[in-house]
Amino acid sequence: MEKINKHNYEAYFLDYLEGNLSAEEKADLFAFLEENPALKNELDLELNDLTLDPSSLIFADKNKLKAEDESIISLNNAEVWMIESVEKNLNASKQKELDDFIEKHQLQKLFYLSGNRFKTRFDSGLC
Repeated sequence: MEKINKHNYEAYFLDYLEGNLSAEEKADLFAFLEENPALKNELDLELNDLTLDPSSLIFADKNKLKAEDESIISLNNAEVWMIESVEKNLNASKQKELDDFIEKHQLQKLFYLSGNRFKTRFDSGLC
């Protein structure tokens, strides 16, 4: 990082607040602040404004943040599994999982069967 000055001190402030400064850079920052007391007050204000209170934050849809395991079939990824099946990309075990899932969820079965007919017609038209 370039030596701290009046044009880049904000980047130093940010790095300091994020804990990204080396010991030498911290020493440079504090020496610079001693020479520039007005800027020292600015950093003090930023430090005083910092509050961490995670107990007051509630995220109601936290479960939406977790990525779904694509190796397990679900209503959210069944279409992808069906396409993989039509393209013959599923091994026997995964194909059985898909077949069982389709039997359990009849609404998905219609899509899968129509997809297979489309694939068959599409492939035969190319030959």
